[in-house]
Amino acid sequence: MRVVFVYGAYENLGIEYLSAVLKQHGYDTKLVFDPLLFNDHIVYVPLLDKLFSYRDKVVKQVIRLNPDVVCFSVISDDYGWACDLAKQIKNIVDVPIVFGGIHPTSVPEIVIRNKFVDFVVVGEGEYALLDIVMCLESGKPCNNIPNVWLKKDGKIIRNNVRKLVQNLDKLPFTDKDLFYRTVPLYFYTEYSIMTSRGCPYRCSYCNNSYLRDIYSGKGAYLRRRSVDNVIEELNERKDKYNIRYIHFDDEIFTYDIKWLEEFALRYRKEIDVPFFCWVHPVTINKKTVSLLKKAGCSEVEMGVQTINERVRRDVLNRFVSNRQIKDAIRLLNRENIWITTDNIFQIPGQSEDDIIELARFYNENRVDLIQVYWLRYYPKTKIVGIAKNFGIITEEDIHRLNQNQNSKSFCVGGDTFRRDIAKLHNLILLIHYLPKSAIDFIIEKKLYKFLPPWRTFAINLLINNLKGYVFWNSKKRRYLRKKFAYRYLAYIPRRFWIG
Repeated sequence: MRVVFVYGAYENLGIEYLSAVLKQHGYDTKLVFDPLLFNDHIVYVPLLDKLFSYRDKVVKQVIRLNPDVVCFSVISDDYGWACDLAKQIKNIVDVPIVFGGIHPTSVPEIVIRNKFVDFVVVGEGEYALLDIVMCLESGKPCNNIPNVWLKKDGKIIRNNVRKLVQNLDKLPFTDKDLFYRTVPLYFYTEYSIMTSRGCPYRCSYCNNSYLRDIYSGKGAYLRRRSVDNVIEELNERKDKYNIRYIHFDDEIFTYDIKWLEEFALRYRKEIDVPFFCWVHPVTINKKTVSLLKKAGCSEVEMGVQTINERVRRDVLNRFVSNRQIKDAIRLLNRENIWITTDNIFQIPGQSEDDIIELARFYNENRVDLIQVYWLRYYPKTKIVGIAKNFGIITEEDIHRLNQNQNSKSFCVGGDTFRRDIAKLHNLILLIHYLPKSAIDFIIEKKLYKFLPPWRTFAINLLINNLKGYVFWNSKKRRYLRKKFAYRYLAYIPRRFWIG
């Protein structure tokens, strides 16, 4: 049987794991890639999106591959796109269509009602999808597959989730060729990998706040591959894919100090390639920073979100002090590790004064890149209920966000964009380029009120990439620019080719 995955804009490790398990059991997998020009999570220009849309080509390519199953891995921001393509495919050929990913996992009761969706996979999907494919191949009923919702004789069958895979070393390595052969050059040189699944924290705005609930009693939620297994994968792929930078996509890379000690020694000795990872300020201390530096870490990304400790604790469920954040920045700066921080605007209970204090904080505690996002309410996350209690959103609003109606990526406004607050966004952006005294003057005289209310994160990305190009000779930034630009340079001309 042939399983065709449809995905857009970026590489997807989840799909690569699904494909690896299917291939391990003898099934053929293919990828159809939509570049999503001018309609990804960073750049949204409706007129250009319509002009350079690849949707017609994607549908034709799927049909030409003669699939036995078509699969979509769907986040909430892409739900409308996935539904549109799936509906077009179903109208042409009656092939089973599977929706998985965090949006179907969050609201399977909504997704399964679509006439063009035959199966919904809830939670981790490697063996659920394998069971679906095996059942379809054998002609046996698919009614009792754990993690799977389906329609049968007009009724919806809801199966419970299975136990989580506890030993991640038993999973095959990701099927990188699925993406690399479909989008040549786009993904080469930077290698994405995960060493763990789950998260040690329960931030209210994150899907982990919900996933922990659905997997309650199904085994340890936070799991990690052995260092041996991770090093084996990287050794196997280092030369094959000409890896020059590694992107560790773990929710939090630094949560286990013993694992990190072993990893730092082995990685530097056997791999010795600069890498990026995500960290939490609670996990950053002299020991972890020393190990990151020893291993060869060149960049970390760390969530700050707000400088109001009460809002951070009571609304976001993040238990970290401003003192800990300051110390983390100081320690990372001392080791010359590039620091990117994440921050959220329009958190329930957050005031304009809080954002001004955030600007003051970064003016005193300089980092390399300050990223500011707009709060996006994702289905079933804990912050949805918190916002309802604040009177910010209603039941009708919750229904719309579950259906993903009129919602945008958190990079381009989320559900909460405000023009007046956007001016403060750009005050924080100026911290990268102006001396401390100038920022203090702008704040004191409230000159930020005259700044432009830019809406899009793309402008921030462009300016800071130029900053990185001029002031920081980093392979990481060069590869990011190459990957981001390649999609547009390669696919804009192709849009009007015949075939």
